[in-house]
Amino acid sequence: MGARLRKRRRTALSAAFLDSRAERVIARIDPENTRSIRSVCACGFSRCGKEGKLHLYDLTQERYLENLRASYAQKRAEG
Repeated sequence: MGARLRKRRRTALSAAFLDSRAERVIARIDPENTRSIRSVCACGFSRCGKEGKLHLYDLTQERYLENLRASYAQKRAEG
C-alpha cells in the first residue's frame, strides 16, 4: 500500500503545482490523526497554523519544486 499511496500523493501534488499552477496547498488535519500528519510532513508540508480544532499544514510551490529537484538529483546520483 505504501508505494501506491506515495504515487497518489505525487500525482495530486503534481496536478496542483504543475498543472493548476497553485502557489500553495493547505492541508487541514485533526491533531489526533497522526498518520495524516506524518504523511503530509513526508511530502514536505510544514505546520503553519490552526483553524478551530484543526491544524494547518502548507506546502508552497517553491518548496515543492526544491524537493522535486533534490529527489531527482538523489536518484541520478544513485545511478
